[in-house]
Amino acid sequence: MRHRETALALLIVAAMAACGGGDSGAILTLSPPGSPGPSGMPPAPSAVTISSFAAPAGSARLAGTTVLTIEGENIGNAELVPGASLTPQLGRFSVAADGRSASLEFDTTTVPNGPLTLRILAWNLPAGSTGAGEVLVMAPRTWLFANEPPPAGTDAGRAARCQNMGYPYTAPDDIDPVVCITARPTATPVEQCVSFGTGYGSPEDLLEVLRNGARISKLYCIPGANNDVLNPGCVCLS
Repeated sequence: MRHRETALALLIVAAMAACGGGDSGAILTLSPPGSPGPSGMPPAPSAVTISSFAAPAGSARLAGTTVLTIEGENIGNAELVPGASLTPQLGRFSVAADGRSASLEFDTTTVPNGPLTLRILAWNLPAGSTGAGEVLVMAPRTWLFANEPPPAGTDAGRAARCQNMGYPYTAPDDIDPVVCITARPTATPVEQCVSFGTGYGSPEDLLEVLRNGARISKLYCIPGANNDVLNPGCVCLS
């Protein structure tokens, strides 16, 4: 029996020598999520699971602050995003230290008034991590935002509205807000839009328009711009 054990040991040593010795030729195997990984590697992250969430029903009218909550396991990050993409992000949830819950106080005044389709996603790793597993928490729901007075909104909210209507949108900058981009107006002569001169608010123009003969694309869209006739290429979202 001892001779067999000695022979087996010699075979193992010979095999290791053929592979270069040590662990250099070892075959790594992936461990199940949450279990210890190979020597020197951190445990594989456990998958996020969602047991429940609380959010307004579809078609609900929202104003002010709306609280969204999630319950589950291994929550590393959760975000409120448009119904068909990951950007623009409308809100990032605060995640509990134990990863079992997350909440978001969503300020609806950051979104222009009107219908908007959003969804909630969760990941098992913090924002910015690579290799995170994604889970759909809330399938797309369309909410009607109805703040009074109409809010100024944010670039993220404006971009989400444009996206929701199927339009591309301009990149944000320090001077002009995001507006939707569509085709040029066909009316001749082209009616005019004007700005209030005090910054930008909820209304957005959807088209390139002319003012005093110059092409512009980031102005308010309001009646009164041209003898109380609204530019046919403008759509007010407030």
